[in-house]
Amino acid sequence: MKHIELIVYLMAFIAVGCTDGCSTKHSQTAQTAELKNFDQEEETSIATYMTGDVEHARQSLKQTIQLLKASIVLDAHSQSGRLYADYIRLYALESRTGNVTDSKEALMLAQYWRIRNLKIPEATNDADIIYAMSDTPEQILKYVDVLDAGGSGSRPKYLQFLTNSPTKAH
Repeated sequence: MKHIELIVYLMAFIAVGCTDGCSTKHSQTAQTAELKNFDQEEETSIATYMTGDVEHARQSLKQTIQLLKASIVLDAHSQSGRLYADYIRLYALESRTGNVTDSKEALMLAQYWRIRNLKIPEATNDADIIYAMSDTPEQILKYVDVLDAGGSGSRPKYLQFLTNSPTKAH
């Protein structure tokens, strides 16, 4: 009789363990699917940025920024790094189209997210903060060009609609 009770307890223990393990596995699978869906939305938005005219590119970046800010699937480091990239893209677009006020705002927000990405708020060394904010506008524009080119070497289509040089800030 004790042998049967032991088997029943053991089976119950295994069943509960499987349920907990299966639940964790299901949760991880759901998180992976959410992250994949998020990445696809972001890729679609960036594709619009790369292929749209000035206004479509601008709206696409703003949409991606809102998507990133609202994200619950990204960790803080990934979120801040992606926001930095999109804000410098927005800075480049606004700078290249002559929107001085909007370009300054985008640059400040880019610097904020870069500091967050580099975990500077935890730093006590002023040199780290200065380093994070030391890129010149020209350096940022060049970085955006490299970022946009990726492995394909392509450039955003909105540049075709501009009459000023795409590597110079206003």
